[in-house]
Amino acid sequence: MAASTVALWSCGLFFLTGLLTGVWKYIQIRGSEKARAHYYVDVAYRASLMYAFACLVLERFASLSVSSYSAVGPAPCWRSGCFGTRPARGLFR
Repeated sequence: MAASTVALWSCGLFFLTGLLTGVWKYIQIRGSEKARAHYYVDVAYRASLMYAFACLVLERFASLSVSSYSAVGPAPCWRSGCFGTRPARGLFR
């Protein structure tokens, strides 16, 4: 699988997580007296949308790269894996 494909799939997963946490955030806002969602839900929502954009940038860089897959391939996977755990940790608190 090419690095740009991995980055694009990661972007889709982050965006889907952003949509789901957005619904969760909305439900918490509607149920709160102060009209606020829990801090961790808010952070997970924002982080997943920002990481989706970052994966799009990585995908573009990978597709424009002249390096071989062995040099560029692991970078989007590693970055998505490292950054991807951040919203997940916020969700399970």
